Amino acid sequence: LRTNPIMEAFGNAMTVRNNNSSRFVKWLNFHTQDGRLVGCEVQQYLLEDTRICSVAKGERSYHIFFQLLQARQSPLLKDLELEGPESYAYTRCGELTVPGIDDLQAFEELKEALDALGIGKSTQAQMWQILSAVLWLGNCRFSSEAHHEGVKFEDERPVQQAARMLGLQIEDLKKCMLVRKITVGKDLVETPQRGEQANAARDSLSKYIYMQLFVWAVESLNQTLKVDSSSKSRTSETQALGILDIAGFESFEHNSLEQLLINLCNEHLQQFFNNFVFRSELEDYAKEGLSLDCEVNFVDNKEVLQLLDGRAGILDVLDEEVVMPKASDESFASKVKTGQAQHPRLVKPKTGGKLLFGVRHFAGEVMYNCEGFLQKNVDKPPEDFIKLIPSS
Repeated sequence: LRTNPIMEAFGNAMTVRNNNSSRFVKWLNFHTQDGRLVGCEVQQYLLEDTRICSVAKGERSYHIFFQLLQARQSPLLKDLELEGPESYAYTRCGELTVPGIDDLQAFEELKEALDALGIGKSTQAQMWQILSAVLWLGNCRFSSEAHHEGVKFEDERPVQQAARMLGLQIEDLKKCMLVRKITVGKDLVETPQRGEQANAARDSLSKYIYMQLFVWAVESLNQTLKVDSSSKSRTSETQALGILDIAGFESFEHNSLEQLLINLCNEHLQQFFNNFVFRSELEDYAKEGLSLDCEVNFVDNKEVLQLLDGRAGILDVLDEEVVMPKASDESFASKVKTGQAQHPRLVKPKTGGKLLFGVRHFAGEVMYNCEGFLQKNVDKPPEDFIKLIPSS
C-alpha cells in the first residue's frame, strides 16, 4: 500500500477521461506463504514518455511535477529555486490543477511513503534535484545565430539551472543540445544543430532523465518489497499471485503512436483470453467427449494482430521507414495505406488525411494520426549525454 503514492506520483497523470490515469503497464507479482503476504515485486513497461514534454488539451503531465512545485516553499526545496507550474513549459502546456486532487497534500503523502520504504532524505533530495532539472530543461529555448547555421540559447538561466541540478558542467550540457556528431568515413565530425533538432535533443534529454528516475524508483521499491529468504519455511510452500494493471483500450480525438501501442497490448490480451478461455476449454470438452447444448461464438482478433505487428505489418513498416533517406511521417502513412490496402481491418480516411489511417480493433474503430511517429520510434538522447551521466 505504501508504494501507491510513489507509483501514482511518477506514473499517473490527468487525461480527458480520468483524473488519475496510470500511464504505464504494471505487473505485480505477490508472494504468499501459509496464507500471508511475504513479498512482492513490480515490473513496469511502456511508460508514456511523451507526456513529460507535451500533453493533449484538457490533460496534464505526471502528478509528481505539480506536487513538487506546489511544495516549493518547503525549506527542503528552497535551494532548488522553483517557481509555480505556470513558469515551466512542460507543466503549463496542459492543465495546472486536477479536480479532487490536492497536489501539496499528495507530496506530503509521497514523502511519508518514501520514508516508510527506507528511501533516505539525502536520496529524496537527489530525486527532487533530478525532477527540477527536467523542468528547467523544458524551458530551454533556441534562436538562430546571425551569420551562423547553428542556434544559441535565448536565455542561459534554464540550462544553467539544469546543469546545477544534475551536477554537470554547463558547457557540456549545452553542447548536448547545440551540437550533434556524425560519422563521415572514418572521421567523427561535429555539426551545429538546427532549431528543430535542438528542440528534439532537449526533449530527448528530459525524457531519458525522467525514464531513468522512474526505473530507479521501481527497482528501489523492489529491493524493499522482495521476499526475505530468511523468512521462508522449509516445510511451507511459497505461492505467487500475479496481477496485470494496464491502460484500457484508448480512442481519443487525437490518437498517436502511444495509443497504437496501448491498443496493441490490449489486442494481445484479448487474444490470450480467447485462447485460454474459449479455445483451450473447447478442446478439453472435445477430448473428454462432452457436448455443448449451445454454440460458443467469440470474436477472433488475429487479423488485427497480423496487421499491427505481424510480418510486414504496420510496426515493421515503421521500423523500415526510419532508416530510409528522406522518409517522413507522410511517406510512412502512405506506405501503410498502400501496402495494406486490401486488409479487412485497415480503414482509410474518408476525406483527405494524408497522415491518417484507421484500424478496426476488437473493441472498435480508431483513427491514428501519424504526425511524430518516426521521431517517437527513434527517439534517443545524444550519445555525449549518456557519457556525461557517470560524472553527474
